[in-house]
Amino acid sequence: MTNVTKVLSTQHFVGITLHGIALKHLPEGAEFRRKTMSISSFTKNHYNPKDDFGAECYSCTDTEDMNREIFLKPNTVVYIEDDGQEVVVAGSDEQLNNEDNIELAEAIEIEAVKINYDVNGNPRYYISASEFRNQEGNFVRPAFADKYRGKKYGAGWVFQSYNLNSDLRRVIAYTDVILVGAKS
Repeated sequence: MTNVTKVLSTQHFVGITLHGIALKHLPEGAEFRRKTMSISSFTKNHYNPKDDFGAECYSCTDTEDMNREIFLKPNTVVYIEDDGQEVVVAGSDEQLNNEDNIELAEAIEIEAVKINYDVNGNPRYYISASEFRNQEGNFVRPAFADKYRGKKYGAGWVFQSYNLNSDLRRVIAYTDVILVGAKS
């Protein structure tokens, strides 16, 4: 496992530990399994961007049969063997309680607008899309958010939350890029 920091789950079996990770976080050439109990393994190849021929995906080749190729979506969870290196589980206490994440969550929470409750009576909040950007200034879809479909506030995200600050810290910890708050 090389430079992998976004482990979603860890499963222990007799003599082996497997880490579940989104395929997009693996480096090219990394070997993985599709399922925990799978015999065959695959090697991650090149990235295919979305075009007229299909959705975005990664080309993956079977390690035992070079003529067998599959195409997987970037968010597909795959399993890699533990080779003893330190890994950081996405959404772990270290990430949730990181001072930068806490400050960013508080800054975003200030900009949140409370909107109508959902059909089940759960509170919802609108947050502008401009609050979630990466280092290059590109918009980022936050984890656990729904797209805002109304016209009143413009492009943004809807969060269903009873504790918005805690949920925003979790969103920041799970999002695959570093978020930069638009308003400081």
